[in-house]
Amino acid sequence: MSDLQSATTAVPRSGTAAKSGTAHAAAELHIVYPRALRRRLELTGETLILGRQSPDVDGVLLEPSVSRRHVAIRWDATRGLHTAADLGSSNGSTVDGISAQTELALRDQSVVRVGPVLLVYEAPFDAFPVARQTSSS
Repeated sequence: MSDLQSATTAVPRSGTAAKSGTAHAAAELHIVYPRALRRRLELTGETLILGRQSPDVDGVLLEPSVSRRHVAIRWDATRGLHTAADLGSSNGSTVDGISAQTELALRDQSVVRVGPVLLVYEAPFDAFPVARQTSSS
């Protein structure tokens, strides 16, 4: 592994984001850019904090322009969806090009930007509506 790769890796921290047993199917965040950070993070009913490094960061993004505590991904049980909110970072966060200064809903294939890092949200399979055939009489 090169020095660059070892300096820019995303590491899920064991803890709240790794817990299972939630009432909903897990969604995923796919880190797609930069290439050295590519990985998949499973989202549960717990809050996932993404950032460069801090004791309470669940998804570590070792990228110089990512703040220590950059963005929070939360499960909103009332609305039945995940949301993203910037945590006062220096370089900002967006969801589908919209600033995440306030909490924004994530939809399947939403693009989350954490500073220069791009992530794609994948909704759980059971979040998609089921097409039902109706019989014509």
